[in-house]
Amino acid sequence: MDANKFNAALSKAVRSALLRLPSAVGNEAVNFALDNFRNQSWAGEAWPKRKNPTRWGKVRRPGRALLVDTGALRRSVRITRLDADAVWIGSSLPYAKAHNEGFSGDVVQSVKGHTRNGVSKVSTVRAHTRTVRQRLPKRQFMGAHPLLAKRLISAIEAEILKELQTINHSLL
Repeated sequence: MDANKFNAALSKAVRSALLRLPSAVGNEAVNFALDNFRNQSWAGEAWPKRKNPTRWGKVRRPGRALLVDTGALRRSVRITRLDADAVWIGSSLPYAKAHNEGFSGDVVQSVKGHTRNGVSKVSTVRAHTRTVRQRLPKRQFMGAHPLLAKRLISAIEAEILKELQTINHSLL
């Protein structure tokens, strides 16, 4: 193969790799966030444990993973925007930011009017609002981290090597 053909094949491989890089990097970042859910930690640093749930009432599904009740938060982590030179991952759930960054403040809860059926009597609950002080500890599952940077570099190297191997096969 002469130099012109090699240069053309190399430039084609580089363009192909650059087209696939954003989605490969985004997938690696999403997998990093999912690994944090699986390990219940932020890159090896364990998330704060739950407070004693028996103080507040009945224990619901003891032993379940942190930040996982229905699994909606974990499933919501995805690539939200993809450009030729950038990729964003995130979640569309409104409470994702509060769990990822922590939250301390007042929350207004609205209670709809309803009837409560008791054992011996039926009572009516009027619609009302109440202010509840909430404190969610920071349990970060996505964001920048040196471990993520290493994983992204490895993913980029793998994509480039994959394309360079196609040049090698075309030379034979």
